[in-house]
Amino acid sequence: MTDSTAKQFDARFDALSRKLRKVDVEKIDACYDELADFLASDPAATVAFLGRCDAKRLKVAETVLESVADRVGDDAFVAALVAVQERLSEFEFDLTFALDAARIGAARRAMKSGAKGLSPLEAYREVLAAAESGDADAMFQVALRLYFGNGVARDVEAARAMATKALDSGNLAAAAIRDLP
Repeated sequence: MTDSTAKQFDARFDALSRKLRKVDVEKIDACYDELADFLASDPAATVAFLGRCDAKRLKVAETVLESVADRVGDDAFVAALVAVQERLSEFEFDLTFALDAARIGAARRAMKSGAKGLSPLEAYREVLAAAESGDADAMFQVALRLYFGNGVARDVEAARAMATKALDSGNLAAAAIRDLP
């Protein structure tokens, strides 16, 4: 992201923030939706924004991050949320719900983007082979398939174990499966 693109993004965010402060109560939900739509429209720019935003901007963004995270959350988004929460820890922001939404959204998208054209069992076998070779994303896919019973019998404990391996291998979205009931 270039400096001018980042400045444009920040200016748009700031304009929406000002609009939120001035809007009538009956139009507040529409303003929050507009802010969430803006942040969700360019996930990479939003991740970069989270990396440079200050406490004042995060306070505004925090109001819609759960919605945005559910729509666009992935490993980079989760990592950005964790980093900004740590960086601004003295302000005690609680991004737990946004983190959970990002992890669950990523899990849902991963299930939808599974191997096309294969039977569920064939897709499971293909992903399992990659997981056994150490691919953290494949481990996550296996955990998803085990948890939801997609192409294989549902096995929650095995799903949690595989999700833990995926998480240990760097796939942050796997926490969503590991922590499900």
